Amino acid sequence: MKTTKLTASLIAASTLGGAAAGATLLAPGIAGAEDDTTPVEETEMVRPEFGERITEALQPLVDDGTLTDSQVDAVVGALEEARPEKGPRGAGVLADALGLDSSEIRDALKGGSTIAELASQQGVSVDDVVDALVAQAEERVAAALEAGRIDQEKADEILANAEQHAEDIVSGEAKPGKGHGRGGPAGAPADIDPDA
Repeated sequence: MKTTKLTASLIAASTLGGAAAGATLLAPGIAGAEDDTTPVEETEMVRPEFGERITEALQPLVDDGTLTDSQVDAVVGALEEARPEKGPRGAGVLADALGLDSSEIRDALKGGSTIAELASQQGVSVDDVVDALVAQAEERVAAALEAGRIDQEKADEILANAEQHAEDIVSGEAKPGKGHGRGGPAGAPADIDPDA
């Protein structure tokens, strides 16, 4: 019984002592913060390039001798080569169907063109583009259903509207990626937001 009381007393004393020490150490810093009236200079944050980030991440392995600089360069080069083309999520289906890259599609949409107009310019059937968007929706819905992110009722609802939504996207009546929540619940025909 005495051991329990002694242990409890020691724990309480050390906790109070730690809190007092922390308050003593932190209080001057907090008080000093109030006195500083120097304006904070705003700086623009620049995100490092992909290769730079990988090189920085691998630098500790170079420093400890695990990798050489030439090995890091080879890894960075291979990763950059394998990296998909930058563009909006899911842009590939439209790019494939139209034979354009996602930046060309995005620029055309920003300029006021519709996907139907792009298809016509590329000699692609609007029905083929709609079919590609519907197929993408079906794949996404199946994946979401299998992963448990949506139930069968929601999957049926999305698929029942997929063709109309794809037609609306192609005609310009709906923005790609809109109409079924954020980017579509794992299955809305999506995918190049001209505002991106």
